[in-house]
Amino acid sequence: MKNGMVISKDKFLNEIKDKNQLQRFLRCLNYVANFIPKVKIICKPLFNRLVRIQNLVKTLSCLGIPHPKAFMIVETNASDIGFGGILKQK
Repeated sequence: MKNGMVISKDKFLNEIKDKNQLQRFLRCLNYVANFIPKVKIICKPLFNRLVRIQNLVKTLSCLGIPHPKAFMIVETNASDIGFGGILKQK
């Protein structure tokens, strides 16, 4: 127990592999940030990266529901590890 709080070390994985683990870590960081000296200085590179990601998301082309009468193109791609597809319209 440190600073009146109990934090289980098994909650902190060496590598964050998915969205849920990232969300769990960020929630925990938000909760304990007041107890970590100089946390703003330590987290500054992370916050800078997040701002860069936010700016990239803001510049994405508009996504929306396709017009039902428009000419549509389905593009697909697959490999041994995954698959994907998109619907485009002219």
